[in-house]
Amino acid sequence: MFSKASKPTSVPLSKEPLKQTTVTNKNNIMEPTKTKTPSTLSRPLGVGNTVGMQKPIQTQTKSTLQKQAPQQFEEQKTQGFTSKPSAKYTSIKTVDLFATNKNQNTNSFAYVYNAGGIPCRVNHGSVHMYIQWNKDVDLKSMPYDPLLATCFEGLIEEKHPYNFIAYNCIKDMLEQENVEDKIVPMINKLAWPLRNALQHNNEKNFENALTVLKLLSDKIGPNLNPHLKNLLQPIVKKMNKPQLREKIFVTLRTLEENGGSDVLKTIKSCIPTYSNV
Repeated sequence: MFSKASKPTSVPLSKEPLKQTTVTNKNNIMEPTKTKTPSTLSRPLGVGNTVGMQKPIQTQTKSTLQKQAPQQFEEQKTQGFTSKPSAKYTSIKTVDLFATNKNQNTNSFAYVYNAGGIPCRVNHGSVHMYIQWNKDVDLKSMPYDPLLATCFEGLIEEKHPYNFIAYNCIKDMLEQENVEDKIVPMINKLAWPLRNALQHNNEKNFENALTVLKLLSDKIGPNLNPHLKNLLQPIVKKMNKPQLREKIFVTLRTLEENGGSDVLKTIKSCIPTYSNV
C-alpha cells in the first residue's frame, strides 16, 4: 500500500543543553542558576496531518465569577421544589436549646417546666402533637394548686413547647369532671394571669385565652362574676378585628348563660353594643 518513504515519521524531542545564568543575591554574590529553554513538540507528519498550536487558556476574574453566581443560583431554584416542605414550620417560634441561662427570657412557667415541675411531656405523633402525663399522675385525685396557676401564667408564652404545654394542660384539667371544688378556692390566682393573656398582642395567645375563659365559665359558673369586669376590659380592645369578632361573641354568650342575669349588665357596661340575639 505505502512505500517506506511515505510512512508517517515523527520528529524527536529536541534536547538542548541547559543555559547557566548568574543572579546576584542580597550579599552581592554571584550565584549560577539553571534555566531550561522550552522544548518544541512535533506531531506525526503524514497525510492530512498539520502542525497546530494550542489555544491560550482563558482565565476568569473574580468579578465575572460573582456575576455568574446569582445566575447559577436562579437556575438551580427553578429545578425541582421551589421551597422546602418544612418551610411552613419556620414561622413557629421555638426555644433555643443551646442558649445560656442569661440569654433566655423565661417567666415562672418556663422556669418551672425546665426544672421538671410540670408532670407531662410533648408526644410528637405521626399527625398531631399531644401532651402525655406521667404514669404516676391522676388528674382526678391530684390537687390543682399550684399546678393550674402555673399553667395559667404560661398562657402568655409565645415559644414552643411552652405555649403548647401550658394551654393543653389547662384544657385537660378543666375538662375533668367534678373539679369545681378544686378551682373555686384558687380563682384569685387564675384571674390576673388570664387577664394578661387576654391583652396579649399575639392573636394565637388571645384565642387560647378566650377558649380557657369559656371552659372556666362552664366549670365554675357564677363564681367567675366578681372578676368578669377585669376580664372584659382587654376583650373590648379586640372587638374591631373581624377575624376575632365571632369567637368573642360566642365567649360572651357563654359567660351570660353560665353567670346569670347580672352578667348581662356587666357586659353592657363594658360593651354597650352587645346583644345576645
